[in-house]
Amino acid sequence: MDGVLRLLHPFMPFVTEELWQALPHEGDCLATAAWPKAKKAWFDAEVEHDIAFLQELVVSVRNMRVEAGLQPGRRVPVVVRGSAAQLDLVEKLAPQLQPLARIERLRVARDGSRPAVAASSVVRGAEVFLPLEGLIDLSEERERLTREAAKLLDDLEAARKKLRNQDFLRKARPEVVEKERLRLAQLEETLDKLKRAQESLRVTS
Repeated sequence: MDGVLRLLHPFMPFVTEELWQALPHEGDCLATAAWPKAKKAWFDAEVEHDIAFLQELVVSVRNMRVEAGLQPGRRVPVVVRGSAAQLDLVEKLAPQLQPLARIERLRVARDGSRPAVAASSVVRGAEVFLPLEGLIDLSEERERLTREAAKLLDDLEAARKKLRNQDFLRKARPEVVEKERLRLAQLEETLDKLKRAQESLRVTS
């Protein structure tokens, strides 16, 4: 109780001070009391590793959902392929992973199989797949991505041409040149995402 009150004091100074004064304590006031120290017995490297893996899996699924153009709240199927130890961990974390990543069906591919058409990412060596068949119109999405990629390539070429122009580099203010370089980097990053999205729509075995 003493430790909890010390931790809460910066956020709830008055009520924690009042409660602390009612407890046996050393010192005049909670505001000047020492900060609590963590006990070594509280540290658990295995649990920390598991939670970090869980967080990365959740972020991975959420990112793939966004890049595929799916609604953030839509529940999706997910397939994970990896080592036996990784798949055991995924099954162990499933009760937490499924609601956090809004996964409708979670399958661990112990046979090494993968969905034919799927967005994919890698989390600590494990492959995470989001099957896309039935979630989006594949033909329409391929056409949309092709149109976006073509427009993006035009924008990229224009930005590169501008940054190759020595008159622009000499006459423009440094912040304007830097802004154009940042825009070029953003366009290249967007094109990379588009290419990954196009790759995910190719049928693989």
